[in-house]
Amino acid sequence: MKLSVNSILFFKQMVFDKTMTLEDWFNIVDELNLYGTEIQHNCMESYEPGYVRQIQEALQQHGLAVSQYIGAPDFTNPDPEYRAAQVRKLKADIAVAAQLKASCVRVTAGQEHPDVSRAEGVGYVVEALRECLAFADEHGVVLAYENHYKDYFWKRPDFSQQHDVYLEILNTLKDTSLKVNFDFANPIMIGQDPVPLLREVVDRVVHVHCTDRATHYEYTHAAAGEGLVDYPTLFEILQDAGYEGWMSIEYNGRNGVDGLRRAIDYVRSTWHQVRRKRMKPVVQVSLDVETTAEALDLAEKAVRAGVDWIEAGTPLILGEGLHAIRALRARFPDKPIIADLKTMDGGYLEAEMMAKAGADMVVVMGVAHPATIKAVARAARDYNIKVMGDVLAAPDKIACAKAMEALGVDYIIVHTGYDERRMVRGASPLDDLASIVDAVNVPVQAVGGLSIEQAIECPRYGAPLVVIGAPLAIEADSFAATGDVEGVLRDVVRCVKGAG
Repeated sequence: MKLSVNSILFFKQMVFDKTMTLEDWFNIVDELNLYGTEIQHNCMESYEPGYVRQIQEALQQHGLAVSQYIGAPDFTNPDPEYRAAQVRKLKADIAVAAQLKASCVRVTAGQEHPDVSRAEGVGYVVEALRECLAFADEHGVVLAYENHYKDYFWKRPDFSQQHDVYLEILNTLKDTSLKVNFDFANPIMIGQDPVPLLREVVDRVVHVHCTDRATHYEYTHAAAGEGLVDYPTLFEILQDAGYEGWMSIEYNGRNGVDGLRRAIDYVRSTWHQVRRKRMKPVVQVSLDVETTAEALDLAEKAVRAGVDWIEAGTPLILGEGLHAIRALRARFPDKPIIADLKTMDGGYLEAEMMAKAGADMVVVMGVAHPATIKAVARAARDYNIKVMGDVLAAPDKIACAKAMEALGVDYIIVHTGYDERRMVRGASPLDDLASIVDAVNVPVQAVGGLSIEQAIECPRYGAPLVVIGAPLAIEADSFAATGDVEGVLRDVVRCVKGAG
C-alpha cells in the first residue's frame, strides 16, 4: 500500500508565515512512518537549480518519494496573455516535478470566471492542457486532472467542479496521456456523491486524495472516516480496478497532527479491511529445496495442480539466490513469486535485488530493527512489490504484527520455526493465529509444522493465504520430494477453493 501525505495542515506556516520549510515537513512525514509526500508548488522557495537540488537531497536523506507535485493553473481566465503565463508556470512545475521524480503533477481547470461561457471555458482548458501534456510527455511526467473545488488563492470555485463539466473536459482529452487525481471529498462541497464519478473515471486514476468533510457545502475538514465520505465503497471500486497507486491523506481540521494521524490510521486499516474481506483464498507453495532444477520441477507440478503463488523458500535462496528467482520468473511469467529472504539487515538492497530479479514479494523479519522494516517497505514502494512480515521469534507476536503493519508491511506471516518446534514440543502457529488475525487488518498466513489438514483450515481462522511447503509439509522432515507432490497439491487446491 503506497501511502502519502499532504502538507495542507501547515499551509499557513509554510506559505504565508515562512516559519516552516519543506525539510521541516519531511521530518514530520518521517515521524508519521510514511514513505511518500506531496509537494505544493507554492511551498517551494524557488525554482533555482541549487534549491531544487537541496530538496532532492533532503528527499533522498529521508527516503521519501514525491507522490504528486501540486499545481493549480487557472486556464479559464478570459485574458489570453494570462492563460499563456499559466501555461508557462505549469511547464516550470512539470520540469521541477521531473527533477524531483514526482509520480505525477496535479492540474486544475481554473476558476469559474463570470464572463466565460461553458463552451469557452472548456475550449480554453483543453487548449492549454494539450500544450502542457505534450511538454509533460517529453519530460516523462504524468498530468493528473483533479475533480477540484477551489484553490486557496482563487476568488471563485473551479470551473469544472460540477461533474458533467469535469467529465466533458476529461473525455475531450481521452486521446492524450491525461490521467486523474481523484479527491474523495471535493464532490461533497457541492452536494454531489463521489461514488458515481469514481466509477466513471477509475480506469484513469493515478493518484488519490483521501479527504473527508464534516458537512455538505462547507470546507470544514473531518479526519478520514469521521465525515461523510463512504470510504469502504470507494476503496472497493479502486480495488476492483486493480488500483495500486498512491493514496495521499489530506487533512486540514481542528485536531492538528492528532487528526492527521487518525486519518492515516483509518485509511490504512480500512483499505486492508476491504481487501481482506473480499480476498478469496490463495494457495501458495513454498519450494523448500536447494537447487533451481528441483525448484522448477516442483513449481511445474504445483502450477499444474492449480497453485496461485510460488515461494522461493529459504533453502533455495541460500543455495541459488537471485538465479533461482530469475529462473522462476522466466518459467512462470504470470505467477506471483515470493522471495523468503528473512531479511534482518540491509533491507533496501536485499528487497531491491530480489525485485529486479523478478520477485513480487519479499519477507522481512519482525524482530529486525524498525529501520530495516522501513527500508524494505521503501524498496517495495520504489519497485512496486509487496512485503510480508514474519513474526518468528518475536517475544510478543501480536505487538510485532501490529508494529509491522504500521510500518507498511502488506501481509503478516504467523510462523513457528523448524528448530523451535523441535525444542518446544507442540508449538504451532495456530496458537497465535486467531489473535493476530483479530489484531491486524492486512491478510495473514500461518506456516511452520502444520499438517496439510491444518493448513487447509486456515481460512476458517480468517487467514486466507494457505501455504504448503514442498516437500516439508508433504513429507515431514524431508528436504527431498519423492512422493506424489502434484496429486497432494491438487487435493489442497480443491479443498481450499471448494472445487469439485
